[in-house]
Amino acid sequence: MLLTLENLSQIFSTKVALDNINLTFESNKIYAVLGENGAGKSTLASILCGDRQPYSGNLLLNGKKSILKSPADALAKGIVLVHQRPLLAESISVKENIFLGSENTKVSYRFLNAHLEMYRKQWAADLNLNAKVKDIGSDFRFYTALLSALCKEPEILILDEPSVFLNTIQRKELYENLKEFVKNGKTAIVITHSIDEAKNYADKVIYLKKGTLIATDEKAISIAEAAFNSGYNQESVPDSEKKSDTKTDIKQQSFISFSNVTLKPVNRPALFNISFSAEAGQITLIQGVEESGLETLENLVTGMEENFAQGTVTLSCSKDIFSQTSFTLDLAKKHLTPDLLRGKNKKITGIIPSNRVFRASNPLLKVEQILCVYYEGKDTEKYSREIIKNAGVNITPEDYASSLSGGMLQRLILERELTQNPQFLILCEPLQGLDSAASSSLCKRIAKLAEEGKTIIVLSTADFPKSICNKVYKLSGGELKNEK
Repeated sequence: MLLTLENLSQIFSTKVALDNINLTFESNKIYAVLGENGAGKSTLASILCGDRQPYSGNLLLNGKKSILKSPADALAKGIVLVHQRPLLAESISVKENIFLGSENTKVSYRFLNAHLEMYRKQWAADLNLNAKVKDIGSDFRFYTALLSALCKEPEILILDEPSVFLNTIQRKELYENLKEFVKNGKTAIVITHSIDEAKNYADKVIYLKKGTLIATDEKAISIAEAAFNSGYNQESVPDSEKKSDTKTDIKQQSFISFSNVTLKPVNRPALFNISFSAEAGQITLIQGVEESGLETLENLVTGMEENFAQGTVTLSCSKDIFSQTSFTLDLAKKHLTPDLLRGKNKKITGIIPSNRVFRASNPLLKVEQILCVYYEGKDTEKYSREIIKNAGVNITPEDYASSLSGGMLQRLILERELTQNPQFLILCEPLQGLDSAASSSLCKRIAKLAEEGKTIIVLSTADFPKSICNKVYKLSGGELKNEK
């Protein structure tokens, strides 16, 4: 199927998301769409799948003008999008989720049932079709949505940031399968921020910037690499980054330490005798994958673990918690919670969970509501606009979180937490969803915050730069090993 865009534009209340885009997507090819956060990549994907209607311009299928009125309409014409954060029914099984909506397709249930196992073996061999969605991790949630799309036999498969939740091996296998997919006259369009993936796997590369088509192929790669190397220019330093007069005292008294922690949740990988500490003025990095227990560790250190554990956690801070400078919890008797971590004034610890959509925000809330969760003043609009400005995101307080790209949401949540000027920062997958330039900028900012005396813990499955870290741990088989 030949997909052509003629002068396609999309305008929102405060910005031009896409400006006269002219593109052609041919069969038998993998296309990579690169661009900074807010470049219009996700907006383009949403138009192609029928989620949004373009403001102007035409979309042609095999040379004929076509209007995609809805995702169901796009599906009927052979186009399917796998969202970066697919909305799945938590209480039912993976298989039941895959079959949801099949009644609206031309594909019979018998066909779905016959082909599902074939697709699972090829694309996601480790996916348990009988598991409840609430019990699986983000990578398997992606595979659930992907298999659902494949079972609908699309001509054009669109993937929005597919590798965000995948480890290195999974990413390589995904693109190998995409190469097989397009051999049969299909088209794959991958929205990505990864320059390496675009260079190594795509047949055609497209680069967008501020809603404009800037370049394609080798020139697109060159521009993307230049943006990465230059970093992300910040015209001003937010108040949350200014040095504290009590830096020396904070360094002397601030640390968080987990000692001999064993945690065995029912539906997630266990942790065995975990011990590590994070101190003021340092970045402590823990790398691993979900299967090694990283999600379980995230729940533990962010205070979101509901199961009791063996071991202790100690937190010491000069900002005073419960009228004392430190506390130690026996995790067999009492849970560590976000309230305990944040302190009474909500300014001790800034927490960014890997699930930004539902743990750090909610797609049904307005941006202003998300940004003002700690604010006790009256002018919430002014307060939220200041955070938006510091985050460098082109959005208004009245917009809904559902309209944000993953990278935009990430930057807003980070700025919201830093506005509180916390002593401790727990950053889970901090580079997730960020383009190259924004990733480079964030790493520089994290390093600067450590220099100012902040205590920083980073949990990451991705390639977070070890060079800026003071301590590096590797989580493997539920056990923690010190690498630096």
